[in-house]
Amino acid sequence: MSCKQVKLDDADRKFAQGEYFVAADMYRQIYRKTPSKKRELRGDVAEIVESLQERVENVVKGTATTFDVNYDMELTGAAASFNTIHPEFVDFMGEELSNANYKILLRPKLGGSEDVSYMMKRVEDNGGRAIHYLLGTSLKAPHHNDAFDYDEDVLGFGVQAFIDTIKIFSEI
Repeated sequence: MSCKQVKLDDADRKFAQGEYFVAADMYRQIYRKTPSKKRELRGDVAEIVESLQERVENVVKGTATTFDVNYDMELTGAAASFNTIHPEFVDFMGEELSNANYKILLRPKLGGSEDVSYMMKRVEDNGGRAIHYLLGTSLKAPHHNDAFDYDEDVLGFGVQAFIDTIKIFSEI
């Protein structure tokens, strides 16, 4: 497979044919080769990947049963996408931070997932409200790349944004 260009249609076709391990490898290749600005693929195929995981587990379980052997599977990495159940809170925070002279882009299509999604979901599952800040800065390489680095000067800006968020909460 590494000799030819892998396409999403090819991966989807392998998935539909039940060739789950091949499809998973193809999805990974596609993601790695996709320019960072077009990586919405990761979020767009989230449902496929979830179904793929379930099917792979079924294949492994069936094979183990067929040959009367034990098996053990462990998920070693994943990230969920996050959709708030409190959009009014997002709107409120966007307006308040905009009023505090921050440039706000609400609900950008990030096309992916972040580890913070788990934490935000947990907060909302327990009755809280959650927001996630992305602080813009120049990057030396795209995310998930060995050469990834960013301008640390943005960290002071991030701390100030956090302080201003606390001030907004204290006035509610």
